[in-house]
Amino acid sequence: MKKGIDFERLALIGENRFLEENFFFDFNEHNLGLKVKELIEGLNSQKEKAIALFNFVRDEIPYTMHTGFFPEINYKASVILKRGKGFCIQKAVLLTAMLRGAGIPSAIGFADIVNYKIPKEAYDFLGTNYFSYHGFTVLKLNGKWLKATPTFDRETCKKAGYPLLEFDGERDCVFPQYCKDGSRFIEYKKYYGVFFEIPFKDIIESWEGIYGKETVKHWKIISQVF
Repeated sequence: MKKGIDFERLALIGENRFLEENFFFDFNEHNLGLKVKELIEGLNSQKEKAIALFNFVRDEIPYTMHTGFFPEINYKASVILKRGKGFCIQKAVLLTAMLRGAGIPSAIGFADIVNYKIPKEAYDFLGTNYFSYHGFTVLKLNGKWLKATPTFDRETCKKAGYPLLEFDGERDCVFPQYCKDGSRFIEYKKYYGVFFEIPFKDIIESWEGIYGKETVKHWKIISQVF
């Protein structure tokens, strides 16, 4: 299993490494490039641009687990934008690519989490409230590395009773442990670190171990490529 970069060590790596285009973060793809340009037009600061891109991915790319999990092309930013929906990893990929397209250093991080407010439909789909390899974005603004989680859109939060995550460009934007009413929400169980690409094989192995090989095999069957 590949070990990611510890969040605390990101400052030791050259900034240009976090601005590179690759198979997953294909920000120079025509439609993706146009969308980034549209969203940041007229904005002057990197902070304003990052917030605009975060809000777009959070709300305009609705959260769903009913999407293509296989093959790897389903984790390509331009494909995710074209599909217009996705789950946590896919939304984090898209945000990371768009940030890089705007000249903002970024990468993707992974962690295992438990969602104590998981809807029945999602629980039935996974068979558990444990989410392996939850994806989020890390980005650098004003010399500081931050975490940003664009997973749940406004409508999903409203339906499920989740707190809506707001990114202000100054503080980490991650799932809280508790909702405002005191009920438990998210527990972070394990961090895998930060990656420049998607550790696809490791993710699949983890999913097979937690959700079962037959479940993952079923996901492969129902996956679609757009």
